[in-house]
Amino acid sequence: MKNKLLIVLSLLIVSVGAQAKLAGKNVVLVHGLNPLDILERPAESLLQARADNYWEEYWLAKADANLYWSGAERITGGIKDDMQDQFQALAASGTCQAGCVFVTHSTGDLVLRYALSKLGQWGISSNQVKVLAVLDFAGAGGGTELADIAVSVSQGFGLINAAQQAAINSVFGLGADEKLLGVLFDLRPATARSTATGNNSVPRLRFVGAGSEFFGISKPFILGTDDAVVPMHSACGARSKGSYDSCSR
Repeated sequence: MKNKLLIVLSLLIVSVGAQAKLAGKNVVLVHGLNPLDILERPAESLLQARADNYWEEYWLAKADANLYWSGAERITGGIKDDMQDQFQALAASGTCQAGCVFVTHSTGDLVLRYALSKLGQWGISSNQVKVLAVLDFAGAGGGTELADIAVSVSQGFGLINAAQQAAINSVFGLGADEKLLGVLFDLRPATARSTATGNNSVPRLRFVGAGSEFFGISKPFILGTDDAVVPMHSACGARSKGSYDSCSR
């Protein structure tokens, strides 16, 4: 199984000539959460520039399309509207008619899962946008417990302590008085898992790791092993929330 996975990854990562492709297929990017969106609520005109900057270090040069969304919006609200417009543009351009490989990071996993579940409702067929595979890096399709705390901190629910406030401020740059949390409402594990389910027909390669950024201040509030923001139950694509330390069954 390991050898097969390595072969697949090798084929995907080799670029063809000078073209921005993986295994000869077009690449579409979906970025993760930019906490500054929540604080600044940027204009639509700035979102594409922020999306480009998000991937600039590596993936941007390999992409044929880079989709944008604002963390100040909700998955079923402004994010849905932006995704619908951009997927319809992909369909019209024929970029993914022969098949695309999508690459997501963190919350981009949740955003793309929701979008793929709505393509039919948006009048987009699989002949117009063919999704060959999705590469999810630290995917947050199952949410994170930190989002639960962020909402509690902002709304004053339950017993909020200084440690929780410090963790949210360190990770998201948000204070306890922040009222408009946008996509963080959707990143609560229960909400995320009810918002974007399915897409089982799309092959997904999930890249998962552990880390201790922010001096480990967020770890006490996340179930199981995590990368300081996304728990393994989310990054591994587990069906239910739990204290996992591996993606292996």
